[in-house]
Amino acid sequence: MTAAAVALAAISCSQPAESRDDPVSAAEATAAAKKAAAAVEANADAAQAEVTQSGVIWTGTLGTMPITACFEDRYTADGIYYYNRHLVPLRLVVIDESEPSVLAEVEGFSERNGSSWTIDSRSDDRISATWRKGNRTLPIRLSDVPVTFGEFGSVCESAAFVEPLIAGGTTSETRVNFEGLAYTKREYNGPERLGDGDYYVASFALDPQQPGDAAINRSLAELLPDGSVDHAMGQCVGMSMAGGQLGYLTETFEPSHVSDGWLGVEQAGSTYCGGAHPSHYMSYAIYNRTTGEEADPSTWFKPEALEFYEFLTRADWDTKRPIAGLSAPLLDTVLAHWPQDEDREDCADAARSGTGWSIGLSGDGVIFLREFPHVIFACTESVVVPWDELEPFLSKEGRAVAASF
Repeated sequence: MTAAAVALAAISCSQPAESRDDPVSAAEATAAAKKAAAAVEANADAAQAEVTQSGVIWTGTLGTMPITACFEDRYTADGIYYYNRHLVPLRLVVIDESEPSVLAEVEGFSERNGSSWTIDSRSDDRISATWRKGNRTLPIRLSDVPVTFGEFGSVCESAAFVEPLIAGGTTSETRVNFEGLAYTKREYNGPERLGDGDYYVASFALDPQQPGDAAINRSLAELLPDGSVDHAMGQCVGMSMAGGQLGYLTETFEPSHVSDGWLGVEQAGSTYCGGAHPSHYMSYAIYNRTTGEEADPSTWFKPEALEFYEFLTRADWDTKRPIAGLSAPLLDTVLAHWPQDEDREDCADAARSGTGWSIGLSGDGVIFLREFPHVIFACTESVVVPWDELEPFLSKEGRAVAASF
């Protein structure tokens, strides 16, 4: 986030919702942000500073074939390697603890392919080993390559190790229409070696018509994988390899509402990056087409209408404050629009005790989405409440937004 963006966020959250004046114009907000930027720039930079670790991966040859390998730490045997030509990771696992220098090659989670490494010598910067399969042997010669990686990751999740594996995806564009708006759908498909359709992300780009559309398009473009470990795709591949898999991520971002002043975006996806089960998710985002900024819909409601996480501070979120719950009267208003069929009755009850709320926009009003855990994700429902029914719960800013519709 830029210092100006941090300043805008600080301005929007510096007063209780009920004490704010009518929303300022884009020009006024920009001027205020620039004025405040100098005061918050140091804090913004500090907040964004990432904690990194350092380690090494190993590059060299197996026979005459270039390979890249990683081990969980410099002196741990278990690891992963791939031929630079094929870019298909293979696990290296100690099968017999009495022979820690012998590593079996494992494809996937548990399929041994009959090959093994025997570590002949290992120093801080060199590894010499012998590859065996049946009666065939080949020498392995590796040298260390210093790398950095994230605070909670490992060398096997570093950019130098993972990014060659995720390189080569394609992005295509098609013209589509939503509520009379023509826009460009952009679809990313990962390289075939990661699995057919296993890494797929769809976003979109507006035809710039409003002052903030160019900035919105930049934000939407950043949702597509960029071949780096900074994107969720790279992180998922990195986390999955330790379990002998490459994981998957399928995700779509589509318009839920478009008007001259606002853009609503629906995010839906499914991912598996290791662990007990896949994760399914859905959420909403709202963009101001005048400023190009993502809106914080929590400011559209009176403070007593929403419940927040007490353990979070302003430094814990970027653009919008996470919503933990709704007040009893607002919850009753929302659940009055829950589908009234027998199959969904239990889900309506569950909506009173989910894990959070996401708020979006549709052409008919405000979308309320209860965020459910994996075990009852099938209960997920986008509930639309008309603006007029929400009037008792809206802040002055929220009433101004409602009037813009």
